[in-house]
Amino acid sequence: MGNKKIVLKGLKWKITVPVLIVMLLSFFAIVLVIVSISNRNTEKLTDTLVTEMNLHYAGLVKGRVDSVLNGTRTLKPVFEQIALNDRDDRDDDKLTLESYLTYHSEIYAVYTLWEPNAYDGNDKQYAGKSGYDATGRYIPYTYRSDEGIVTVAAAGYTEPGTGDYYLIPKSTLTETVLDPYVININGKDVYMTSITVPLLSTGYFVGVVGTDILVDKLISDIKDVTLYETGYLFMLDSEANTFYNPNSDLIGQSYYDYISEEDKLKVQEALTTGESVHFYTTSKIDGLKKRFQITPIKVGDRYWCLGSVIPVKEISNAGAEIIQSGITVAVIALVISFILLMIISIRIVRPVRKLINVVKTIETGEIHESVNNSLASINSNDEVGELAESISKAVDAIENIAEDTYILSNAVEDNDLSVTINKDKYRGIYKNI
Repeated sequence: MGNKKIVLKGLKWKITVPVLIVMLLSFFAIVLVIVSISNRNTEKLTDTLVTEMNLHYAGLVKGRVDSVLNGTRTLKPVFEQIALNDRDDRDDDKLTLESYLTYHSEIYAVYTLWEPNAYDGNDKQYAGKSGYDATGRYIPYTYRSDEGIVTVAAAGYTEPGTGDYYLIPKSTLTETVLDPYVININGKDVYMTSITVPLLSTGYFVGVVGTDILVDKLISDIKDVTLYETGYLFMLDSEANTFYNPNSDLIGQSYYDYISEEDKLKVQEALTTGESVHFYTTSKIDGLKKRFQITPIKVGDRYWCLGSVIPVKEISNAGAEIIQSGITVAVIALVISFILLMIISIRIVRPVRKLINVVKTIETGEIHESVNNSLASINSNDEVGELAESISKAVDAIENIAEDTYILSNAVEDNDLSVTINKDKYRGIYKNI
């Protein structure tokens, strides 16, 4: 069998089908553009949103650290004045610490530690007494307990590591913010950081004043943040050790253990330069490809990092939702356009069908009042209306010819040559007839 040609019968379909084909081609072109733009824009939008969000929450953490640091700085001139004035009222200065802690609910402890005999020269007098250690040095540590605010002698201040809150500002003469460390409070291990400011007298180091703050107080705003469906925020110290992560199994672990060597170099650069980095990598924890963003936070002389992690699939799903919405809108527009096209084509074809019926009636010679009524009902102010008017005039001419022919033929039969007709009502070849 040979190939059959598809013939479009009817003016309506000759109008509708080509336009519909163009519409469908336009629809698919729009869909392709939506998919292409959406894929690109979703990634760009994610980069922008996550970067801004990281900066926002990093700013909150830094703001709280700076607030505590600024508060600690206000104690520096108070205690440095003691060294200049040779003041020796140890109990009164303990009350200063207790009062400070009372009015600063965000901190856990406040303290001051002095070099041997740097406070009042009377260390020997206080050696071994309550609130002092065997050295008798002025080292009050005021903290919150279940019984209220308590002051005891500071401990471990001479031991590297444990005593870094004292030893580092002593050796560097700079303000120090320690990386978060674990401390047991009421039988529970929690993370804490120490913020200390060196005390100087005539340019020489005489001690420190400092505050301890629980990490939970610093990061309370980031704990309930969810990115997309399962993404989250986490915190790293200056050595990239995790001190906050919704997955408690990862707290205390090195972040470097879960990323590639290439990504490790990026994080190290961020901790060195303070510049944010992001990368895509397959997680060694669950095998999912994820997007990581690392935003450094300047704290004292070092950087901590706020990190965010989002499964790539969830980012893609968000893009797919945008694409689906775009396609849905396009389909609705296509359906509405098709309905409007059909309405328009019907309005075009309806008067044409009337003309066809009129012409078919004329073809049979049945010219009567219905023909004129059909033509009169076509009120189009366009080419179809002009065509109907022309056909109406042609019908009038045919009726006149038929009528005059009938009159003349009867006259011929009656041999009556006196009968005439009015030729002025005819034009063109109709006059010749």
